Amino acid sequence: MKNSKAIMTILFVCTAFSGMAQKALQLHLQVGDKWYHELKRTNSSQDMNEQGGVLELNDENILGSTYEVLAADKGTYDIKLTYNSIKFQATEPGSDDKITFDSQKQEDMDGDGGEKVKAVIGKSYVFTIDANSRKIITIKERPVKDTAQAQSPSGIEPAINFFPYNDNQLKRRVETIFGGTMPDEKPVNGTKWDKTYSEKNAGITQATTVSYTVNRIDGDKIYLDAITKMTVDGTPDGTAELGEIKVSALFNGTGTLNINKTTGIMSEAKSVIRGTQTMTTPNGRQKLSMAVSYVETVKKVGAN
Repeated sequence: MKNSKAIMTILFVCTAFSGMAQKALQLHLQVGDKWYHELKRTNSSQDMNEQGGVLELNDENILGSTYEVLAADKGTYDIKLTYNSIKFQATEPGSDDKITFDSQKQEDMDGDGGEKVKAVIGKSYVFTIDANSRKIITIKERPVKDTAQAQSPSGIEPAINFFPYNDNQLKRRVETIFGGTMPDEKPVNGTKWDKTYSEKNAGITQATTVSYTVNRIDGDKIYLDAITKMTVDGTPDGTAELGEIKVSALFNGTGTLNINKTTGIMSEAKSVIRGTQTMTTPNGRQKLSMAVSYVETVKKVGAN
């Protein structure tokens, strides 16, 4: 009986330690660590109607945010995300005139374009992330409701909606930056896996699949290739009185992603996505051909 109990104890301990095994890629952070994240989104599109008219649209948004480790406890970290800045420029359709905006310039913030931006800049999320999964397990603080519900620009103006504006947006952004896109097993050259996301907002469903491949591992850097497929489908909320309106789109993209193997944090990501969106209304059909590039960088700017 004693031997039986000893064996059972050993099995229990082994099982317990097996369940506590660390993932292949784990976050290693310290209280006071701080990173600056910059997202540069450049859009070039052609708005086409059934009569053959074409309207060229070009714009660029650069959004700056900081992530700061507030606390660490038994394999989890409390992190504060703060929206710091946004720069915007666009070419006036049908002319060479440029529209610009910089949230770090007081005259821009005091102008007409600053009203919506003021509701976002300086606002924060506070969340808890797990070191093993590299994903959010708790959201402790959110921006005020009006900020969290930021909508797409109604005209040629800064795209504040590219800051995370709901919990799903936050989780996806954090997953990308803190290595949550990586699988549990140890990464080796040629490893492949998929990530699928689906979100419905204002009547429109967006479904995205990203296929990753480990291109190479060089020192403490993991280099990934990514292929993106995205579909958009639905009827915008609040358009019932205008008649039946349908929106559909198909986008394909390619990109690269670099992750620091030691800290688990992304250092750079680049991608280009192309596709066509079609809006069908009682008055006809309108197509929008788009080419959008994204460049993201993460740099450490502070530590204890």
